[in-house]
Amino acid sequence: MQPAATVVLIDGSAALLELGEQVLRDSGHRVLVTSDPLEALALTHTLRVDLVIADAAGLEPFRQQPHAPQLLEIGAAGESARSTALRRPFSLTQLQDAVALALGIGE
Repeated sequence: MQPAATVVLIDGSAALLELGEQVLRDSGHRVLVTSDPLEALALTHTLRVDLVIADAAGLEPFRQQPHAPQLLEIGAAGESARSTALRRPFSLTQLQDAVALALGIGE
């Protein structure tokens, strides 16, 4: 069994934060949720964070860090798939699968 990863989920939707937290916890991960990317960034300075999930704007502060955790971008429907691993709307199963892929679980 893989050790639990610490995952930070950033989104403006309280519903997505609640459901995402529940499904990722059920998958065995430690999950922190916030709507504020800068709050999430501060967490990475005090905790070991393995993965940050957010839209492009939410991930921007992390892309500028020399030792950033893995990043999983949530894109809007219709966006190009160049770097977006998860597109809205997505199912909870798709979220679980994208997290496992980003973390290299099951490879």
